[in-house]
Amino acid sequence: MINKILINNLPKKIKKIIQFFFQIKSLLIIFSISVSFYFLIPKFFNFDGKFELINNHLIKQYQIDIIEYDRVKYKIFPSPRLEVLKPKISVNENLNGDTEKVIIFIKVLNLYNSDFFNFKKIYLSVSNFELDIKKYEKLLIFLNNLEKKIVFKNLHLTVTDNSQTIFSIKNLNFNNINLSKLKFDGFVLNNRFSGSFVKNKKNKLNVSFPEIGSNLEIFFEDQSSFENLVGLARITILNTKFSFNFGYSEKLEIKNSILINKFIRTSYDGKIIFEPFFYSDLNFDIQKFIYNSKKIENFFRLFGENKNVIKRLNGDYKINFDNSSFFKKKINKFDINLNLNNGEIKIKNFFLLSGEDYLKFNGRISDLDGSNRLFFESEIFIKNIKEFYKKFDIEGDFNESQAGVLIEGYFNLDSSKVYYSKISFNNKNVSEKKKKSLKIKTENIIKNQVLNIFKFLTIREFLISL
Repeated sequence: MINKILINNLPKKIKKIIQFFFQIKSLLIIFSISVSFYFLIPKFFNFDGKFELINNHLIKQYQIDIIEYDRVKYKIFPSPRLEVLKPKISVNENLNGDTEKVIIFIKVLNLYNSDFFNFKKIYLSVSNFELDIKKYEKLLIFLNNLEKKIVFKNLHLTVTDNSQTIFSIKNLNFNNINLSKLKFDGFVLNNRFSGSFVKNKKNKLNVSFPEIGSNLEIFFEDQSSFENLVGLARITILNTKFSFNFGYSEKLEIKNSILINKFIRTSYDGKIIFEPFFYSDLNFDIQKFIYNSKKIENFFRLFGENKNVIKRLNGDYKINFDNSSFFKKKINKFDINLNLNNGEIKIKNFFLLSGEDYLKFNGRISDLDGSNRLFFESEIFIKNIKEFYKKFDIEGDFNESQAGVLIEGYFNLDSSKVYYSKISFNNKNVSEKKKKSLKIKTENIIKNQVLNIFKFLTIREFLISL
């Protein structure tokens, strides 16, 4: 009675709405019960008994084969799904491992028809997978061409070569929810990265490492395929920028390249071969170079501390610098050919030109009995010593008008010791006494920094000692 009085006192529009609701309340109750039964009934199905059929559809739609599993559960909330618990799986026959669960999302309207197994998307949670590096290309092709939605969450991926671990990616997340854009993020070498690949006309790959200030952008040309990649790469590592056009099929070919930072500007055209062994053949044409002995010393120290890495970097490297801006416009030509082979570094035809004065150097760095040694043959020619001193602001007098010096021997780079087997000055061999004296002076110069040997004041001391 009270409810009727209250309703009668309401405005006309609201009164009509409430009256309409009371008229259809039975229909709403029936609808709610029907919907509940619609979603609840599958809970009584035996999905374990239908697992072979489920797995066949996973293989057909996603190339995912569940080899072993604990059980299959049906869940209603937050949307209809099947959960395959603790499965061991193979993805594309190239990615193998186990996962906490595979979640298979089912389209609401397909719960009771033949399209039940036309899955909406799948979700793999907390997984441990292993990938042979030789199979990465097939996996990338699969992910790029996949037309069904898939999500990997908290994946630990171990990349191997001949069963040996190369590196691991932790907390890797991947999804193609937007089928035209693949997104991923994770941690490699304890550094966070994130990236995406846009599959529309741009065909752009972007990967960033924000914690170390590094970024990679690759723009693939329309004719690119996984068998023949063509495009433009732009890379930033700290304060150094790289840019180059590339083509990659059996080898990576680089052209129109440029490397820029505050110390150097150079191109590095050439080729890099990755299989069956790493080999690179690159030509560096330097346009700008600011000499920094500390940076170069750190570079050589890094080489010494990473011998196993250096053994993999086989190749030939030609470096050319023909620019009068080098060393305050006093050096106008610089050439060097380097050959790296299984950890040994050969220095061939090192040539430094200043007017008519020059330095020639050939040598090799080898690891003998656990110590790095630089074996060398060097020739120095100075046409006019007084002019040379003046050019490089070196104080001092010298009796000879010109100098021609030949030196052979080796440095022990670990102990900073030097051994001279031959020294000649203006075609005359120096005495053993002078060689010993030069050995002591040289070791005093390089005891703090090996690269001090190349300082021009050092050349003066060497000439005076002769």
